[in-house]
Amino acid sequence: MGSVVRPLEVFTKTAYRNSCVWLGTCTALSGERPCWQWIWNGADHRIANDNGAVAMEHRVRAAELNCPTIITGNINSLGELTKKFYREKQCHLAQETDECRTDLIACLELLHHAKAAPPNIVLGGLSGRLDHTLATLHSLVQAHSLASGSTPSSPIYVLDGDNLMFCLAQGAHRFHLDRAHLTDVCGIVPITQTETRVTTRGFRWNLDNKPVSFGTLISTSNELASDEISVTNTAPVIITFELLSSITGLDTPPKH
Repeated sequence: MGSVVRPLEVFTKTAYRNSCVWLGTCTALSGERPCWQWIWNGADHRIANDNGAVAMEHRVRAAELNCPTIITGNINSLGELTKKFYREKQCHLAQETDECRTDLIACLELLHHAKAAPPNIVLGGLSGRLDHTLATLHSLVQAHSLASGSTPSSPIYVLDGDNLMFCLAQGAHRFHLDRAHLTDVCGIVPITQTETRVTTRGFRWNLDNKPVSFGTLISTSNELASDEISVTNTAPVIITFELLSSITGLDTPPKH
């Protein structure tokens, strides 16, 4: 039967008790949406990297954003007043010692160890420097190894001002979509160096066990043709959906 994926749950009441990461690679000038505030404030687990903690400090002081529960990354780069402020807020500061790991994978490991319930949502990580965006994609592929046992982990959803994106593990997947939040433009992009074949249903241009790779074929600028779609992939792929620029009700939290 495969997995059932509901990516638009990030905008519904089920997401009001989520687990959230705020990456400092994205600021209000490069992709933040008003919904970030209630998604972040409603999270049971809130983890920020060091740059994110600096960027949000004045908003935490103003009680606009809830304090992170954990800050990780290069804690030594934080000013003493910033560290003192967050410690007084009972925020745990976790110095990352492995320079080969991205901030995002460090944040996701902390969520994993905390047994954080899905949906897991990353705010930021797609705007600004291209190498940071590529690091976000790399971290999403790595995050699949955090799942224990044979049950695949739930997708980790990444949001910026224009996109809802996630890495889809190898397997067969059915999607239930609320297209009222989407433009219908979407993409399926291979991300590993493993041969990747994809079969889709419910898209304007479907694939039938088609090999996809950079240099041959990638399915960008595709379009949704149904609220019910399916993707079967032999290796991890990146799925992207374009968000509407204005979505009724998105700026306010859902009702419990």
